[in-house]
Amino acid sequence: MLTSQPVITLTTDFGGRDGFVGAMKGVILSINPDARIVDLSHGIPRQDVFAGAMVMRNACPYYPPGTVHVVVVDPGVGSDRRAIVAETTDAYYVLPDNGLITLVDQLTPVRAAYSIENMGFCLPEISRTFHGRDIFAPVAAHLSRGLSPEQVGPPLESFAELDLPTPSVSHNLVRGSIVYADVYGNLFTNIGPAQISPHSKSWRLELNGKSVTGFCEYYSSVKEKLPLMIFGSSGFLEIAVNGGNALEYFGANVGDTFSLQHIDKS
Repeated sequence: MLTSQPVITLTTDFGGRDGFVGAMKGVILSINPDARIVDLSHGIPRQDVFAGAMVMRNACPYYPPGTVHVVVVDPGVGSDRRAIVAETTDAYYVLPDNGLITLVDQLTPVRAAYSIENMGFCLPEISRTFHGRDIFAPVAAHLSRGLSPEQVGPPLESFAELDLPTPSVSHNLVRGSIVYADVYGNLFTNIGPAQISPHSKSWRLELNGKSVTGFCEYYSSVKEKLPLMIFGSSGFLEIAVNGGNALEYFGANVGDTFSLQHIDKS
């Protein structure tokens, strides 16, 4: 999967203030000066592993084959949680073994994973608090230079996965959950086309005492400040407000549940 101009993406919850991202880039460029480093996102909510997994799922598949994705949302840094390399058909993921890979694995299955135990590919001194710099960045840089993932350590039979909420479906009632909110306040759910038809107008959503009926094809299908349902670019049902913020409109939080009732129009 190696390319002549390897791409390494960085996704973290570090923000941009403290120089953590800059330190990781310095490590990468010291090992592979030819690497093209892309800041995928450093705005993941602090220690929110699911949000990191969601951003990965929605962005990583669009990078060229051979890309190395470094993802550091790591509440367990310094503990006995493993550092791993996960390999899909066309990419490598270098990250903590805490469930971050879950949604990518659902979309483009992981074909092999390895525990990072060969410290020769890490920095000489490894801190207890900054594995992004000391382990993940150097391993990613070596992978971008052609290192085989088998060389980082032993293969894993399994890896940590997030415990995801599952929709409850009956013939005319679906119960789902809010799993993510983006910067616009749009609410992402765990409902996909397998649960309900995105072409049906005969569904009414109830969330925190407020409702919305029918699906829209685009946000401005309704008047400004009114709520809507839409199957967005993620492929999942989203709850939004045209020109507004659904998180605020519905008084919602990630983890809240809602119902979708099929309306009998006969």
